[in-house]
Amino acid sequence: MTGHSSARRSIRALTMFGVAVIASFGFRALGSGPHVPKQLPKIEMQRLRLPQDEIADLGKVAEWLGPARDGGTMAKLAENIRKDHESFAIFANFHTEQERGQALADVPFGKEIAKAAKEHAVDSLLVASVVEIESTFRPDAGSHKGAVGLMQLLPSTAGMSRKKLEHPRTNLDAGAGYLAKLIDRFDGDLGLALAAYNAGPTNVRRYNGVPPFPETQQYVQKVLSRYVEYHRGLWEHSGAAQLVAATVAPVSAAG
Repeated sequence: MTGHSSARRSIRALTMFGVAVIASFGFRALGSGPHVPKQLPKIEMQRLRLPQDEIADLGKVAEWLGPARDGGTMAKLAENIRKDHESFAIFANFHTEQERGQALADVPFGKEIAKAAKEHAVDSLLVASVVEIESTFRPDAGSHKGAVGLMQLLPSTAGMSRKKLEHPRTNLDAGAGYLAKLIDRFDGDLGLALAAYNAGPTNVRRYNGVPPFPETQQYVQKVLSRYVEYHRGLWEHSGAAQLVAATVAPVSAAG
């Protein structure tokens, strides 16, 4: 679909056209969820004149920003991402690496997470989501299975000693690298990659999908829910969410 990349470029072009100079950055928590900047570059509410296919893409993006993905539907989050992977890619890839780094500025080990994610070409907000669910950002976290540190890695999986994995930067680098390999192995399917991170790639292949283990299914749902929350926060605080709503609503009414 041509609108997949061009819609993102069109929105960003208009967003940057209305950017105000930021005097300072403040941070706050969204409940118990991820931390996002109070102030990101704000946009002026301009109307977009886009081709119909791009408007259709924006309409799908608006669904990720709205309440349609909340509540009971969160149990189907991995399925929704897989089914609407193009619109989710626009939603998740809209903000730059620098903007995502700003969203992690008030998160424990935020700079280290951003650095490790960049090194392995994986979304830093996804890595942060994994860290939060795995260890609640505690570098001394451990499990009865022998998993270690921020990203709860097994020494056998990471190929290094437990002592090395207790170091936050080493753990994040190894974890981000492993996560990136799983995403590549499962052709970008985040649900399967996260299931493999939790239950192992062998189980994902054995069941040809997310294994029917309650722990793994809940894990995938929790990580993806956090991941979506991070990106929603960026869209809302930058003003891009309002832009999409202002663009899509008149088209829907006219249709």
